[in-house]
Order: sequence, then structure tokens, then C-alpha cells
Amino acid sequence: MSTTATSPAPESTGRLLLIDGHSMAFRAFYALPVDSFTTSTGQTTNAVHGFVSMFLSLIEQEEPTHVAVAFDLPGGTFRTQEYAEYKGTRDETPAPFIGQVELIEDVLKAMNVRALTASGYEADDILATLAASAQAEGMEVLVCSGDRDSFQTVTDRCTVLYPIKGVSTLRRMTPGEVEDRYGVPPQRYPQLAALVGEPSDNLPGVPGVGPKTAAKWINLYDGLDGVIAHADRIKGKAGQSLRDHVGDVVRNRRLNRLVTNLDLDVAPTADLILRAADRAELARVMDALEFRTLYQRAQRILTFSEDAEGPDNNADGTGQESPAARLESLDVAVLGRDITLGSLGQWLRDNLGIITDSKEIEALAASVEDNGGAYFVPAFSGLFAPHWRPDARGALVGLTRYVNKAHIARAVEESTAFQTREVLEAMNADSGQALTELKVDGGMTRDELLMQFQADQVGVPVVRPKVAETTALGAAYASGIAVGFWSGTQDVIDNWAEDKRWEPTMEEAERERLFRNWNKAVQRTLDWVDEDVVE
Repeated sequence: MSTTATSPAPESTGRLLLIDGHSMAFRAFYALPVDSFTTSTGQTTNAVHGFVSMFLSLIEQEEPTHVAVAFDLPGGTFRTQEYAEYKGTRDETPAPFIGQVELIEDVLKAMNVRALTASGYEADDILATLAASAQAEGMEVLVCSGDRDSFQTVTDRCTVLYPIKGVSTLRRMTPGEVEDRYGVPPQRYPQLAALVGEPSDNLPGVPGVGPKTAAKWINLYDGLDGVIAHADRIKGKAGQSLRDHVGDVVRNRRLNRLVTNLDLDVAPTADLILRAADRAELARVMDALEFRTLYQRAQRILTFSEDAEGPDNNADGTGQESPAARLESLDVAVLGRDITLGSLGQWLRDNLGIITDSKEIEALAASVEDNGGAYFVPAFSGLFAPHWRPDARGALVGLTRYVNKAHIARAVEESTAFQTREVLEAMNADSGQALTELKVDGGMTRDELLMQFQADQVGVPVVRPKVAETTALGAAYASGIAVGFWSGTQDVIDNWAEDKRWEPTMEEAERERLFRNWNKAVQRTLDWVDEDVVE
């Protein structure tokens, strides 16, 4: 997100974040490819993913104390009752988008975020009403909307976060920003829009009148009412066009005026507090959506209701479980022998004859740009952490005539990274702490293609030490401490040195697409061992 967070003013009673749910969901839908965001059950989730990612970024960056999301209801509004052509040029809702708003609502419910609707009114009217009442209660307000009508809510205490690229880049529309861009102050922006028109709402403006001319008139005649009153004084073709279409202008202004006095039965400071999320419910919803990475982000950014329970898990008195307590309760994940690249390289060499030496796998894998659609799950003796499925057996899936031995080598390499990501995400979830970097060791760290892909999949830097054989080095350190060569473990820590670091470079959409396909491949390996299988 390209917004810059600012702290609430000292006199503020809180910071309220208001989001136009439908507007931002649609923008997320068109910003992310449909094909890259589909669950194993066939549910499209690109709008949900984009919206939730944006929401988490806003929570993290803006640090609101209060939050609400407003949604439109089907069936039209008072605007369509007056003007049937209102928004009549909009395309039919794309089939993959249908149902995604409900999924967004499920996520928000699990996060304990208030979602609001109002029969006969648009989400913008809800936001305008809440923005007005919140400011009256002394709050600072942020309105996130892709509808320019929201600019009329902008004041010294209300900023609109307007998307200019998908939902990831937002422009802060302050009073000064609105006036710099449109030539009129925020309260007069809808007057300008009434003259110019709004194609997205199917509100035609005055032909031949653009924003600069409209702004000049509004400033010259002290507002739209003055422009209309002096229409006969405006000369030229533009003046005649205004007189010919003054009825459209009056109608446009009537329709684009946001309602600020809806009876929502909501007191912002009391009813819209950003409350703790339900960890179990959020985990269930995110798992169904197959949003593993987003769930990890959510655990890092949000607070959860169980985090403040009792003193048993609060050794440091902060209301949070101490790191020591988390470590004590953390199950150690046994990866199993099949996760190591060495054994897989030997399998490619000895069982398939694809390579003659395990060291050849990197060069072979690097000779193609990607895995060609192939995924390899090395469940030779079942799946270990975090699946724990002894009934699974290895599978090579996604094969086509295009796939060659280089693609298979790459799939083998990538399987190691996918498995590592699975384990790390499980550990993050158990500990409640997000991984910040991954320090690696062993022979596979020589494989730079794998190390880069590993960084891309775990989403954090991967760091290799100067001495990669840590097991042997650890034994040497232990002996050194025992004989007094080292004074203690701190000497060992101080002696550790970084050799190389790989930073994540892959786009998130591609990263998640690959991982979703990996999980589809994993599903194909399950329940293989039954009464028909002879081992």
C-alpha cells in the first residue's frame, strides 16, 4: 500500500476506518487474475484475496481504533427510483465475482469487523453518514472508496483513500489534494461532477464542458446554484449547452449528493471499535479459501480474543503469551527424510536415470523457466509434518507432452521449498509469531536456484552462513565450550557469519498460484494406501 500512516491528533477520540465493500471488492476482482485465485473446489477468490490483503495493510499502516465496512444491497436505491438509467451502463456482474462478496463478509465476521447495509441506499451513503457522525464525536476518519462521490466527505478531519492502482496503491485525498486536482474544494466537488457528468453512474454532463470550465464557473459564481442562476450570462457554445442541459445538471446534483443522516442505529465511538478477532473461526474461513499466507499476515497484524486470557500464559505481564511459553508449547515438526534435496537427487539419479550426479540437478532445473505445470510430491513413505498422512504415496502430476526431464528436475527442487513452507506456516500458526528470516544450512544450500525459490515461497529472506555444515560445526562448538576454548554460547553466536542472502522477488499472485497447485498435488497423494495396495 502506498499510503502514509499518520498518528491520530491528540484531541481525537479515535481513528475510524470506513471501507466501501462493493467498490473495493470490484477493484480487487479486476486487479487480480481470476485463473490465479481459484480453490481446489473451484471457487474463485481473487476479489476476496485482494480485499483482505488491502484490509490487513490498512489495519497495519493506519492503525485505526474503529472500523466498519459498508455494502450495497440488491434491488436498487432511491436514485434508481428517480432515474431508472442511473448506473444503467454498467456491465452485468461477471460470473466469477458472484458469491465473493459473501465470502468477504465471512472473513470480516471472523475478524469481528462490523459490516453495514441500508435498504434503499448505497454504501457511500452509509459511509457519509458515519463520517459525519464520527467527526461530530471528535474522531478522525479515513474513507476508503473507489467512488469519486466520496470526495464530498473530505474535511480537515476526514481523508479519502482513493485507489489509483488496483487496491494496493491509494491516494490520500485531503482538502488540499482535492482542490489541487479539481480546482474546487471538496464540498463543491459534486457540483463540478453535476456539470461534467459521471460516466460510471450514467449521469450525462453538459456537452462540451470539461472539469476546468466547470471549476471556473463554480468559483466565478460562488457555487452551482450561482452558475445556474447566471446561466444566461455565460456566452458562447458552452453557455448555450449549459442552458440546453440545465435539467440534467440539476438532476445530477440531486442524485450525487450523499446522504449524511441515515438512521443506522450506530454510534461510531461505541459501536465500531476494532475488536479482537476469533482465531479459530478465522483459521476455518481462511483454510476454506486456501489463503495460507494471508492467514499468517492476519495473525501478525490482528489481535485475537484468546490472547488476553488469564495470567497462565502471561509470564511477562503484557497480556500476551510470553515467547518462552510459546516455545514450551510448540510441537517440534519432524520433516522426514524425503524433504531433503539430496535424497531426491539420488532418486532422480538412481531410479530414473535423469542425472548422473546429484550435483547436476540445479543446472538441469535452471535450463527451463518454470516447472512446465509439473508438481512432484515425494511422499515415498507417507507425508510427514504438517500433514501426518501415512496413507499418502508419491505423485508426479500435471504432466503433458511439453514436460521434459528438466521440468521434472525443477519440480523436484520446488517440492523441497513447498514442504518447507508448509512446515514453517504450521510453526508460525502454533507459535503466534511470524517468521522474519530463514537461516539454512546443509548441502542443499549450494543450490542457488532452490534458495531463491525458497525465499520466494516463504516470503522472507533466506540466509546461508559461511560454514554451511552446521551439524558438524555445532559439535565442534560444543566441544570447544566443554574444554574452555569458548566461554559460552554467546561466543558461538558472535562467531556466526552470513555468507549470502536471498530476498523474495516473486509476485504474490504467482507465489500463491504455485502453492495452490502444490496443495492440489498433495491432495492427489492421499488415501492411496488401502486394502487394494500391496506394499
